[in-house]
Amino acid sequence: MASKNRRYLLVGDVHGCLYTLKKMLNEHWQPQDTRLILLGDMVFKGKHSLAVLNYLYEMALDSSLDIIFLKGNNEDMLLKHRNNIPAMQERQGVKLLDTDAQLRWIEDWKHFYEEKHFFASHAGVGVGVNIPINHKNFSLIYQRNVLKNINKTQFIGHIVVEKPLYVEESDAWYIDTGAGNGDKLTAVLLDENQSIKEFYTIDVVEEDMLEIWDTM
Repeated sequence: MASKNRRYLLVGDVHGCLYTLKKMLNEHWQPQDTRLILLGDMVFKGKHSLAVLNYLYEMALDSSLDIIFLKGNNEDMLLKHRNNIPAMQERQGVKLLDTDAQLRWIEDWKHFYEEKHFFASHAGVGVGVNIPINHKNFSLIYQRNVLKNINKTQFIGHIVVEKPLYVEESDAWYIDTGAGNGDKLTAVLLDENQSIKEFYTIDVVEEDMLEIWDTM
């Protein structure tokens, strides 16, 4: 895919909502000309965390797909508490396809991704972060401080908002619309000039709903 013709679809926190994620991608991702960027927190809270990881892992193995996986605080927690995975598998009725390989894959997820006009991460570049940014800076997956204006538009998840929220001072969009609470999943499409073309917000589908949302 030539970069000058590339579009970008950035997807907010999924939190184990497998069928909602599939619906979003089936309806709004065109893999032939669009790079998919997942903003982290694919797991926990929701019903199908391990199934989400299997779905994404199979996509990652498909060399025809252009996907950037960004690490969120929940992926970091999964790695730190990997000994709990057998209990998760029993509870969710799903086994990881290849536990060791998938954990190594998650360890390699980036903390941020940037292009000329935008910067994507799970939690954003806080005011205390120095430029240039260290690729393993953990504040980008955990912090909740005011974001720094870095002279390009930031797109983040992590902090739940009712609808996509723009903060002018930091030139930042917040797009976690509460899939992890059973509310909505949001994605944003950027055009070939890295400008916002459209937001997509869908309700969490019935197959993903829980009376009590899952934790580690």
